[in-house]
Amino acid sequence: MCFLSMAIVLTKQSGRSDQERFLALFLFIYGLVKFDQLYMHTSSFEIWPHLAGIMFSLKLFLPSVMYFYTRSLTEQKEQWFKRQDTFALCAPFIAVLVATPYYVLSAEQKVALMNPLMRDPVLYERAVLGCQIGLVLFVVTAFTYLGMSFKLFRAHTSRLRMLFSQIEDKQISWLRWVIIVITLAWIWYAICELWLLTGKQPGSVYLTNMVIEMFFVGFIALQGINQQPVYQESNAELGWVETASNSNSESVYTKSSLTQEVRVEIAKKLHHVMDVEQLYKDSELSLRTLSDKIQVSEVRISETFSQHMKTSFFDFVNQHRVREACRLLQQTDHKIVAVAFDAGFNSRSTFGAAFKKHIKQSPSQYRKQHSANAASR
Repeated sequence: MCFLSMAIVLTKQSGRSDQERFLALFLFIYGLVKFDQLYMHTSSFEIWPHLAGIMFSLKLFLPSVMYFYTRSLTEQKEQWFKRQDTFALCAPFIAVLVATPYYVLSAEQKVALMNPLMRDPVLYERAVLGCQIGLVLFVVTAFTYLGMSFKLFRAHTSRLRMLFSQIEDKQISWLRWVIIVITLAWIWYAICELWLLTGKQPGSVYLTNMVIEMFFVGFIALQGINQQPVYQESNAELGWVETASNSNSESVYTKSSLTQEVRVEIAKKLHHVMDVEQLYKDSELSLRTLSDKIQVSEVRISETFSQHMKTSFFDFVNQHRVREACRLLQQTDHKIVAVAFDAGFNSRSTFGAAFKKHIKQSPSQYRKQHSANAASR
């Protein structure tokens, strides 16, 4: 499943090359690790003993590669390896050093280690210690890179709210859930390894896990194949957004030449295109479109939202959409989904979330309350 999915990803070539290759690399390593587990738990090591332990260090690349894939999906420009990414080599390198004494053992010694009646007690204790160190390295690496991945998601959401009025289809929510599930799966993996290191055999647990994981990997591959690049603008045009979303807004705009008077003037233009021209009814409205409409740069508009209006582009537009929705709910008997589309939303779920945020109740509750108030007059 992993290798087939990897081949499909590499032949797709319809998105960004960094996204496709990092996903393919993750699937390739995951496939090798699962093959190694199957090899060990079916006693195939007795036939090919020198293959045992090869994946000991390679599996430590899984968390970092998942992080690199997440980074490629959440950044505007292609993301390959940076200088600080060499940290990803540390844990696998330590694992190679730890496993070297095992690698140089003869085939007979490796097979004997798996047999309680034949194993050398000293070599076995060293092997168990090596496995314990490898497990600690994996847990530390996994939680480090998974934490970094969630940090990327926070910056990504902040960036989307600066650029788009509709972000539901750009949030890559599926990957967020994938990382949550992977975190739980790796915790369970660590528990199983500890179980094994105590001398007990997990029995069919490993095989059951592998079957479940194959379906899960298939889901990752399918979502990755269908995932389109979120950002279509050129890197130069969006460079300021990455700086602003990854930094404190106060520090980003400290050196700005934009005076308070200019910010007030820009704010007036923004309210005009919303209140008079009703630009919010465009469900695909973006910061770029707004910038072209009022002839003010995206950077200046973003600074006005952040420093003067104390809001984001996303919240500003949706506030106007909710206001229009309230008017429609009061003055018409249109269905709620029709009201959502008429107000500029492109889905009922997005409308419901925005409405509750600004009005503190659902659209149906609002309409019912308004009808009851009107009837009592």
